[in-house]
Amino acid sequence: MKKRGIVIVASTLLALSVGSLAFVSSLPLAVVPQFEKTFLGELKEKVRLLDQSEGKRIVIIGGSGVPFSTRSSYIEEAFPSYKAVDFGMYAELGSDVLLQLALPRVHEGDVLIFSPEQHPQTLSSHFDPYLYLQASDGAMHLLSGLTPEQSEKVAKNWLRFGQTKWRYQVSGTTPDPKGIYAKASFDQYGDIASEICAYNTMDGGYDPNQKIVYSLDQWEKGYLDRVNDFALEAKKKGASCYYRFAPANEDAIVGDTLDSYYLDLQKKLTFPILGNPHHSVIESGYFFDTNFHLNNAGALLNTKYLIDELKTEWGDPSPTKIEVPPVPEPITPVIEGNNEDVGCFTYVLEGDHYRINGLSEAGKSRPKLILPAVYEGKRITGFEANAFLNASSLEELHIQKNVSSLPDAAFKGLASFRALYLENDDPSSLRVGERLLEGSGASIYVPRQAFSDYATNYFWAIYSDRLVAF
Repeated sequence: MKKRGIVIVASTLLALSVGSLAFVSSLPLAVVPQFEKTFLGELKEKVRLLDQSEGKRIVIIGGSGVPFSTRSSYIEEAFPSYKAVDFGMYAELGSDVLLQLALPRVHEGDVLIFSPEQHPQTLSSHFDPYLYLQASDGAMHLLSGLTPEQSEKVAKNWLRFGQTKWRYQVSGTTPDPKGIYAKASFDQYGDIASEICAYNTMDGGYDPNQKIVYSLDQWEKGYLDRVNDFALEAKKKGASCYYRFAPANEDAIVGDTLDSYYLDLQKKLTFPILGNPHHSVIESGYFFDTNFHLNNAGALLNTKYLIDELKTEWGDPSPTKIEVPPVPEPITPVIEGNNEDVGCFTYVLEGDHYRINGLSEAGKSRPKLILPAVYEGKRITGFEANAFLNASSLEELHIQKNVSSLPDAAFKGLASFRALYLENDDPSSLRVGERLLEGSGASIYVPRQAFSDYATNYFWAIYSDRLVAF
């Protein structure tokens, strides 16, 4: 009898576990869409544009630099026999998946312009399955065109995705981001046109975490072949393909290798490069918040270049009627904050602001530090990557709203460091690279009311596993 009871209990537990697994596995489909208002929620709208637009199209494919640098209405005005489609999305999704989504939707007579940012991530087969699941939320048919390798990665993130959706639904905290990184920022063409993007918001004019290098070494081995294969298949459908250098902040470029890189790339690509590569190198004042995102004035400049390049390619001598505004003047915010730890740091003056470059003797032994807002009457905008090199006692660091960017690997080797507190409610105003916590097991604490904004933000989504609400 006892043995039979054990069997019954075991069978019941097995049935419950199988039932629970089935329930959890169904969550991504059973829970109503939760990511439709996020930046990634725009992907299905861009696919819909490709599906529903008729006739010949000029389709620009790339990362988020495409919507920040394109004004499609001007393209249609210059070429009235074409429909303009902006098919640029968050680079973390991967260039490959955008090419895969575009190819079956190509029309005869289409003009396809592949314009990835000059960055190892976009010049590779990189694919983020968790973010792609978010982008596909409410349009799961987008999963059907993935490669076996991509599908396997998606399967491994399926339960995590379902659990995240479930938590959002039961807590009533469905992400509804504010600021530029939201679905509401895109217009009917898929471009980003907002007064938020009025001027360069980067202290010093560029993001030092995002240097730009022109070299074939930036390309993943074999990925140029993948791009050539895409162009070949598109040509079989009757489309014309071009490669175009994406806009790049001139202050972020390392070395003087653009011309040699252009010649090297010409030899590797089996389809033409559109225009003059030097048109892609643009004055820093025309950028917005990254070295690849143009502000509104910069987008007009880049669109004029693009139209002129297509006209040259097609033998059209007509002038392009776009009046490009002058470089917008940056606006320096007035910041107040807690300055009680101002004596714990050392500083370096950069133009009209200070950056922290190290710790004073008083700061080296402190387990908790608050980055001050002001030093000698000037704003403190951030800190150098090696500023905490000697902070062996540091456990907790608080970042106030005055800081505009965080350097990569700033806490590497700090065995005791466990908590980075961010006080800003707007994650878009605090830029971060891909390696902030390299060599550190710390968690990132963000304001509770802004938690979902951080978890779905352009800069911060890659750190979603490290985020904690406070």
